[in-house]
Amino acid sequence: KIGTEKAIDTLIAVLNDEGMDLVVRLRVADVLGKIGVEKTIDALIAVLKDEDMDSDVRGSAANALGKIDTEKAIDPLIEVLNDDDMVKYIRRSAANALGKIGAEKAIDPLIAVLNDEDMDSDVRQSAAKALCKIGTEKAIDPLIEVLNDDDMVKYIRRSAADALGEAGTEKAIDALVAVLEDEDMDRYVRKSATDALGKIFKKLKEWKQDNLFDRIYSLKFDNDLKNSLITQIKDVTARRFIKITFQNKNQ
Repeated sequence: KIGTEKAIDTLIAVLNDEGMDLVVRLRVADVLGKIGVEKTIDALIAVLKDEDMDSDVRGSAANALGKIDTEKAIDPLIEVLNDDDMVKYIRRSAANALGKIGAEKAIDPLIAVLNDEDMDSDVRQSAAKALCKIGTEKAIDPLIEVLNDDDMVKYIRRSAADALGEAGTEKAIDALVAVLEDEDMDRYVRKSATDALGKIFKKLKEWKQDNLFDRIYSLKFDNDLKNSLITQIKDVTARRFIKITFQNKNQ
């Protein structure tokens, strides 16, 4: 059986066997993550920290640790995230794993990555998504700052908008609306802001939904994006949509 002591030892041996087919080793890392016992955790952490190990295998070990959701992996993952000499794939995997584990201890390191202008954009995107998954107020504020930063590259701003939408926080509404109203803003960033508002709308109480709809309805921004957002709202409000639309037309 997969979870027996003997089977785990065999899987760990395969994971560490540099002569073994890479695809097999990657699958083994995933299996060890699903087993998630102390012995597999230690083995995956050892692989993650092994500088001579194949980078794909180390990245898979990081992903597996994220699935296990163990506090024991937090410090090693943060070390990898902070290592400027580490290849970006492993750092991205570390950021993703920290987001899945949801460790508040990881918030400050992730914020540092998000704000590091010299950092690879893919790693920064992963940091944004990880902060969203952690979801505390401390994680939300930096995402709003990134969204508001005119000097930030558009891909990171899109990731911030996406993350805020996934988090579903009302705190982000003003910043997202400001993006919609900014005619000079990259269209794809505005599209991400549109979708984010649609996701936040779903989580609001009815009276708050009505207030947000009033606000959106009165905005003047790209017709296609506005129609897209109103369609999302219509899907949420169903019959109530007719009432709130009629109220706005008669104001």
